[in-house]
Amino acid sequence: MRTALPHLPFIRPLPLRIAAAVLILGAALTGAALLHYHVFVDHVRQDGQPDPTLFLGNIPVHPWWVDPATLAICVLGVTAFVGLLFASRPDTLE
Repeated sequence: MRTALPHLPFIRPLPLRIAAAVLILGAALTGAALLHYHVFVDHVRQDGQPDPTLFLGNIPVHPWWVDPATLAICVLGVTAFVGLLFASRPDTLE
């Protein structure tokens, strides 16, 4: 039997919290991956081929701030995922 909690409108059922947590984590990891592999400078040589100095193997060379920003996005996504997934109801803490 479901109990109505009209005084706690911000608490959602567990399946909805799981779905929202997975979407948040997926969006954060996708955003971090897109940021990390984005080519920030598009140099093309005179013959139309890409400049080989922009790539290190198959990985594009990016500015210095991309790695810390990618890590920060991942940490925020995981934190939001855990916080939303394991959010406890205030009435159970009594």
